Amino acid sequence: MKKYYLEDKEFQFLYAKSKRIYHSLVVIDHFCSNYNEIEEIANISGIINFIKNEADMLYSKMINCELIKPRSKSVQKALY
Repeated sequence: MKKYYLEDKEFQFLYAKSKRIYHSLVVIDHFCSNYNEIEEIANISGIINFIKNEADMLYSKMINCELIKPRSKSVQKALY
């Protein structure tokens, strides 16, 4: 598995984007679960759930990286 080293600014950008994507998918998934009687929504519910789970995994990895963030700005973050 490759390691990717990011500067703090790059990491913060990706962290914010992954957070927005995850929260958007949670709302979409909730909408799909509440209106599953509509055929078109029922048809896309499976893929929405899959994408939400993938985004959840990404966002949780980003949170873990943020929690172990080094205090020195010169140290780069490693994403696995």
